[in-house]
Amino acid sequence: MSTKADSTTKFQFLEAYLIVNRIRPNPSYLIAHNTNLAKGGLARHNLTKVETMTFTFSPGPKSLSIDNAFI
Repeated sequence: MSTKADSTTKFQFLEAYLIVNRIRPNPSYLIAHNTNLAKGGLARHNLTKVETMTFTFSPGPKSLSIDNAFI
């Protein structure tokens, strides 16, 4: 790692996961949601809290492996 201001840092992700759950909602819920949205109602989406961790690495090593980086 360089300490120069114009240097660039490159990260390479080795693995990534996307988890998708498919559900079949009750048709009465779909009709109620569509009716509410058609009347100008707001769509509310619950978001899951994501915890982030900050890692600082010294300028010496050229590579770094972080175990348990996900919570």
